[in-house]
Amino acid sequence: AVGLEAVYETQFGDTLDDDQFAAFYWGPNVHVALEGWWATLTFLTQTDVFDDAGLELQRRERYQLRLIVGVNF
Repeated sequence: AVGLEAVYETQFGDTLDDDQFAAFYWGPNVHVALEGWWATLTFLTQTDVFDDAGLELQRRERYQLRLIVGVNF
């Protein structure tokens, strides 16, 4: 199976009103399920979805590559 994934990461300061940074990622994923196990591979890129926010490259990476593997038992 193929799909699209989105992740929004934010870090707050001492209060919820004190937003330290925000990063939005999106990208494709591929999922394979066979008898006894499954795996999902996702490639995400940071995107500027907010006009005035810009990319957060000092505290977060531009790209994320994730592999999640599961075993059925």
